[in-house]
Amino acid sequence: MDKRSLVLYLSGLAAAGAVVGLAASCSDQPRMKCTAGHGAFAAVYTPKGGTDCDLHGEEIGIEAYNESLPDKSTLDPNNGSLGMEPVALAARIDQHPPDMNGAHSAFSLGKWAGREPGGDEFCTVSNPTNIEQNLEYVPPGQLQPDGGPGTEAVPALNIKYEWSNVRFYNTPAAPGTQLIADLILTRTEGSLDGGAGTPCTAEYKVVGLWPSISCAASPLEDGGAPPDPLDYSKCSPEPDPSKNRPTGSGIGPDLLTRCDENLRLCVLAKDPPSFK
Repeated sequence: MDKRSLVLYLSGLAAAGAVVGLAASCSDQPRMKCTAGHGAFAAVYTPKGGTDCDLHGEEIGIEAYNESLPDKSTLDPNNGSLGMEPVALAARIDQHPPDMNGAHSAFSLGKWAGREPGGDEFCTVSNPTNIEQNLEYVPPGQLQPDGGPGTEAVPALNIKYEWSNVRFYNTPAAPGTQLIADLILTRTEGSLDGGAGTPCTAEYKVVGLWPSISCAASPLEDGGAPPDPLDYSKCSPEPDPSKNRPTGSGIGPDLLTRCDENLRLCVLAKDPPSFK
């Protein structure tokens, strides 16, 4: 081998070594920490048995956060928790006197089982606490001093969420935007005349998508409704200037979604991970 060939050969080895070193360096990078989308998830409830308590799903507010380090200097990336609160329940609570039972909570709280996703790329929430509220019947109000109508009656509501197997799919391309869980829901909805109502208990598989995006069509300018009350294109991550949408839905472009006719929300088209 002449001197020129030797130089080229060694240069090739150096380049190959650099590529291998780069690959090794990338593979040695720390994995992402467990997290979840901030805000409302669109969650579909699929009954595991015959009873469904007439609930197809709902929006669930999700908040992932980290505790502070002991010296309070900054947040501890290895000590994370997750809270969940149904959006409709939060609104309903505002219509009632507060539940004074100190053992009850309007939200669920649990810690991540691990700092990073497991081999299946899912992060599990350990022992999420139950949500339970006993909200009293609110009778119709009196006429307002200005002669306006009084407030309407609000039925009593006793409700309990028992969560288990709560997991979020976590990769750099989809950081905590897909949720799957099991839920036992017990609910007693009263009547407007103050009746107690009939208890209902159902077991569900829960599949959620962040962010929660409406796919209900907008009303026409004259106040009428379009023939199709849904606009499936609203779930698209692509902008559509022709429909006065300069930006896309905000949903990850690689996710496989659909428009749920019952919830009128964009939801995952299959169990996580749901990709095209």
